[in-house]
Amino acid sequence: MVLIIVACLLGLILLFVLSLLLSQIRIEINLNYTNNYKNLFVKVKFLRLMTFKKNFTLEEEAILQSFEEQKTTTESKSIDFKQMKSLDTLKDLVPYIKALLQSIHVDKLNWHSMIGLTSADQTAVVTGWLYSVKSLISTSVTQVMNNQTIPVYSIQPNYQQATYQTELECILSFKFGQIMRELLGILRYLRKGGS
Repeated sequence: MVLIIVACLLGLILLFVLSLLLSQIRIEINLNYTNNYKNLFVKVKFLRLMTFKKNFTLEEEAILQSFEEQKTTTESKSIDFKQMKSLDTLKDLVPYIKALLQSIHVDKLNWHSMIGLTSADQTAVVTGWLYSVKSLISTSVTQVMNNQTIPVYSIQPNYQQATYQTELECILSFKFGQIMRELLGILRYLRKGGS
């Protein structure tokens, strides 16, 4: 009798682990950045039952301060041989990272922006530059990740006033077991000493 109960418990645990490994995680990212409203909303769905939601308010002062802190810390450091070794290790990790990114599905990528500067010619130049940057990013996402949709992006120039607004909507999904397999491959590579 005890053997049957233990076998049932092991079967249930195995079924739970298997369903966990085959389950899909879905991440929805919404970024709204305007002159008055700066917000990042992240929603994570797991096992179609659990949903985690987090809303971040983006403060310009905090972002600028963190960039200044990073700038001062990088200026004070000098490059030594350990850093050069870590750069070689990072270069060798590229195939593993690429495999990790290919296991992520991009279900939706919409990115719309409005830009306006003080003069019309500057606005036109920056609009063209931003189109190039967005095109490069969407092409990279399409080539590196498992893309399920065509990225949609636009930039609307505003010749009347100086402004910057952007709205990004992105939905990513991946299987938990596949991501764990790729991460374990990276950890095995790093444990071997990066060789």
